[in-house]
Amino acid sequence: MKLTSLKPFLWLTTLVGCSGLLIAVQPAFGQTNSSLLLVQRMSQGQETPPSDSISPELQNALQQVKQAMEQIRAKNFAQAQTLLEQALSTYQKTLGSQHLVTQATEQLLKGTQLAQAGKSQEAAAAFEQARSIVQEFSSQGKDNPSPPTAQQDTESPELQQARQLLQQANQLEKRGEYKEAARLTEQAVEIRQRILGENHPNVAASLNNLANLYRQQGRYADAEPIFQRALAILEKTLGEDHPNYAIILDNLALLYRSQKRYPEAERLYKQALAIFEKTVDADDPDLAINLGSLGALYFEQERYDEAEPLLKRAIAIWEKNYGENHPDVAQSLSNLALVYIEQQRYDEAEPLFQRTLAIQEKTFGKDSLDVAITLNNLAGLYKNQRQFDQAETFYQRSLAILEKALGKDHPSVATSLNNLAYLYESQERYDEAESLFQRSLAIREDVLGKDHPNTVALIRHLANFYQSQGRLDDAESLIQRIPDRTGQ
Repeated sequence: MKLTSLKPFLWLTTLVGCSGLLIAVQPAFGQTNSSLLLVQRMSQGQETPPSDSISPELQNALQQVKQAMEQIRAKNFAQAQTLLEQALSTYQKTLGSQHLVTQATEQLLKGTQLAQAGKSQEAAAAFEQARSIVQEFSSQGKDNPSPPTAQQDTESPELQQARQLLQQANQLEKRGEYKEAARLTEQAVEIRQRILGENHPNVAASLNNLANLYRQQGRYADAEPIFQRALAILEKTLGEDHPNYAIILDNLALLYRSQKRYPEAERLYKQALAIFEKTVDADDPDLAINLGSLGALYFEQERYDEAEPLLKRAIAIWEKNYGENHPDVAQSLSNLALVYIEQQRYDEAEPLFQRTLAIQEKTFGKDSLDVAITLNNLAGLYKNQRQFDQAETFYQRSLAILEKALGKDHPSVATSLNNLAYLYESQERYDEAESLFQRSLAIREDVLGKDHPNTVALIRHLANFYQSQGRLDDAESLIQRIPDRTGQ
């Protein structure tokens, strides 16, 4: 995750997912990633197998799942539940309870039931888990589709253990506990390599999750060769034109962006875009993710005129897939609004943020992480317009939500503290700013480590903060805390 204390947002594209498989997450501006994609590939798959390869009973179940997905998109959850219950019964009888298709349908049903109960965040998590399972089922590639059959082997106990480790790692990652998440992922990688072999696509997927966790810890030198190894595995097993290969290219590009290696990142994003445009539908969500990521790169380089059409194209894809009031649409609207802020097009940015906020509050509730991100971004808009009272109110609301949802020692809380501190600094409220900077620094040193790039960046800013006030001894003391990397 790319945390920045200088701008009130981040972009995020990464491999996540409960099963540790290739899942691309929409790029987002904000302090944390809580956007979850609804399952699409449940009804699409990698390629539709010949109709005579699936029994009529399973064909009917697949149609029921497709119809249920349409009902979920339309928020007709009661109708979706009935269809999913019928499909699940069929899958349990014909495929067994341990089959991945059965497990994915169970998660879809769980999400639908939670949505009916008004538990939007829990429902989104269930839908995401279903999507992760479906992604694994289809990971063999387009050239070798595998229709569900009762004879298909189920996972061994050791592979089930690897899946569970990756699920635990995913939860730890959401809480900002990257080191422990990486430790569990390393164990899962070892199991999968031993059982599946070193060149299996699921090993590549787990390696990518591990590399992503290293990136989030600022361990860039460790992450890069792992991403490269994952690409080599998929090049050998699925080919360079497979969408999963493109997803990993996107993730390696994000690593390069984190290091400001922009030309290399742009080359990879464009390579991935070419693959997506050749292999997936024009309205595929993974294509939207790539477009948003490339837009993010241009944003960071202040190439706003190039970023804008990419973001608009991504918005059109999300709206076609999920309608105008879906949270992924909201997130893309927020991204475009932040481009408008940098262009000082404030009158165009504010209604996009307001629309984003309305969608997120209705979908996730007023105390959700997504709402916190948008409140933070609105605060940044008001700060730029020197509407300081409004900015402070929105920053404080955002901070309160993050502390309640993630705990007071989460890295995203540290970033939120920084944003409020910058506001106070711009108003010459130095004592209040210093207190927040110090608290943020303590969190980053404790959770991310003293040599993490975000920790070092904050130390440098705080040292400059002291120097501008003539507190040279305090500034020098801080600079001494920056780890010496000359021997590395």
